[in-house]
Parts: sequence; C-alpha cells; structure tokens
Amino acid sequence: MVDEARPGDFNQALMELGAVVCLPRSPRCSECPLTTDCSTRGEHKTEKRAPMKSVEVAYALSVRTSEKKTAHDHAGREVLLEQRPATVSVMTGMWELPQLSEAEVPPEELRMTVRHAIMQTNYYVRVRTVFEDDIARLTVAHGERRWIPLGQAREMALTGLARKVLTRAHLLPMAPLDIIAPSRDGEIV
Repeated sequence: MVDEARPGDFNQALMELGAVVCLPRSPRCSECPLTTDCSTRGEHKTEKRAPMKSVEVAYALSVRTSEKKTAHDHAGREVLLEQRPATVSVMTGMWELPQLSEAEVPPEELRMTVRHAIMQTNYYVRVRTVFEDDIARLTVAHGERRWIPLGQAREMALTGLARKVLTRAHLLPMAPLDIIAPSRDGEIV
C-alpha cells in the first residue's frame, strides 16, 4: 500500500485517519475508507494516557547560497540538515535541523518559536539563524550533516518538526490544500 516514492504521505494519512476518524471513543466508522479491513470496528478500550511531558529545545536554521545550480533548486539555496543516527530510538535515519548546544536563545537572535507535540511530549522549540562560520561553535553534531538544495529537501524524509520549521520559514512550499479533494461524483481522488 505504501508508495515507495512518497512513503511519508502514507504515514501522514494513517496518523490523520487515527486523529480524525478512528477515535478510541466515538469512532466514525461509517466515514472510514478502511472499514472493510478493520478488525476493531467500533469503540475500543484504551488505557489512560500518561501525562504529557514538556521539553525545551533549540535548533539552528542555516541556509546558504551555493555557486552551483542544481536541477532541484535553481536559486542555488541549500539548508544544513543532519541525519538522525542509528543509535537513537526513534526516527532513525530521518533528517532534521542541527541542534543548538544551548536551549536558551537571546531574544534578538530568535528566528521563531514552534510548539511541536509527538509521542507524549510537548516540545517548545526555539529556532535561531546560524551562519555557516558559526555552526561548529553553536551546535552539537549528533549525526551526518549535509548541505541539501532546498528543492531536494522537500522530497527527503524530514522529521515533522524540521518540515514545520522549514515551511514556516518559507523555505519549503506548503502542500496544496486540495491535494486530496472530492471529485464531481463525490469520490476521494
């Protein structure tokens, strides 16, 4: 069922299905496109969720202009991304922004703040613009780093947080709102 070219879309669709349709209490089975293959079909018991924890983190947003123009990005702009190593327990191999060595960012250097919730954790994220010459001094390397053309970054396996930050910084185009739209006969296309 997973399109090899865009596996993230499938994952996102399943998460959206679970968040909007397949709810533990009052599931909307009549609206579910997977109801014929569902083994639950209806309300099901769930354990009480653990309380969300809060974590403050900070990431570097580093963009440069490359001399070489690529098929992926005619403007020649590249973003520094880091691949999560195999030693981490979640999102191994996904690409993210480099983490700053300090979670505190001086107010005058703050580019944006973002709240991101995943896996029982609320992340309160500070993003700072970091120039290429300051990367080693201000960040902590956790995995392989690469300068990626912005057009190519859009197609990579980015963490949800990295995609959110790059989109809000107007570096990645947003997906069209009509990407999944009903056709004239009411079917989803």
